[in-house]
Amino acid sequence: MKEGLLRNDLRPVYAAVRHMKGSSTAHITPVRNKDGSPFNSHKELLSRWTEHYSKALNHPTAVPCPKLDGQQSQAVDDPEVSVDAPTLDEVRAAIKKLKFGRAAGRDAIAPEMLKLAIVNSSASVCRLC
Repeated sequence: MKEGLLRNDLRPVYAAVRHMKGSSTAHITPVRNKDGSPFNSHKELLSRWTEHYSKALNHPTAVPCPKLDGQQSQAVDDPEVSVDAPTLDEVRAAIKKLKFGRAAGRDAIAPEMLKLAIVNSSASVCRLC
């Protein structure tokens, strides 16, 4: 397990956790009303989730900070930082660094797909930039 962590490979870790956990089924705690009572209908459950996420995600707007706004107007671009699109060679180098066995990103493209077709995939990614 330690060797896997040092290699940034979590598969042995997950396997060890599954082994230690055993074959018992997970205990699922049902969602309940604020008073602890169970819901009587699916509609009540959805209403409770709506209430929860409304409070969690809809918070008041932050107070403006004049000091920060003043510093923003005085900011200058750093000439050391490139703002140009990456070159084809840079895209290929980045794709070569990807590791196999990782989950696909939000685009649902697995690293294996990019690496195994690096000529086509790097050109396509480069056109997107």
